[in-house]
Amino acid sequence: MTGSGKLVVTSANNNAIQSKNDLDFTSGTYELTAKNEAIKGKDSVIFDGGTYTLVSQSNAVKTTNIEEADKGVITVNAGTFDIEATSDGFNASTNIVVNGGKINMNVEDDGLNGAGGNDTSSTNKDRFGSSSGSIEISDGNITINEGLSGNGDGIDSNGDLTITGGVITINDPVSARDWSPIDFDGTYSQSGATITEISGNGAKTTITKETLATDGGGMRGGHR
Repeated sequence: MTGSGKLVVTSANNNAIQSKNDLDFTSGTYELTAKNEAIKGKDSVIFDGGTYTLVSQSNAVKTTNIEEADKGVITVNAGTFDIEATSDGFNASTNIVVNGGKINMNVEDDGLNGAGGNDTSSTNKDRFGSSSGSIEISDGNITINEGLSGNGDGIDSNGDLTITGGVITINDPVSARDWSPIDFDGTYSQSGATITEISGNGAKTTITKETLATDGGGMRGGHR
């Protein structure tokens, strides 16, 4: 999808934009409001530019293919995002790759959820199948207000998590029950990135690989 115009979609019952294969956005302005996902692609969703205001009563951006190892990927190379979601901001059935862009999220669950699985229902909440994948962040400016429901993670990789650049700010929920700023099930690698956690009372903590190791691998609640 490309162009200099604006696309406004309101879906009262389902997804705002959906593809059975790939979705590739290169430019344009998108204001999408949806009962389910704002943007849903089976095989991949790629952002190479554009401006996005996404309001979702489920996940803002989602992929679903867990059958093929190179599918189900969400890739952000550029773009400006303002996201509100009652579930996850980005929910990929396999991998999430962020190479740039400016992303602001207000989410009730996870900001970035890699290998979240496939949904088996078209209703608001997802029921996940098994999958494996990773999250890779090399650049970008990312602000995540996570777990506004009291449950959720800022960045949640159900595989490996690699962060080599970018500026990331994670605001923890004020009333937290099951949460962590960074959660990963595989290995964690961090270099050349600035990651700041802001607690519910406003205290700031710089996150490094060493602080995560001290904090139990960044898995405070084991939440997925």
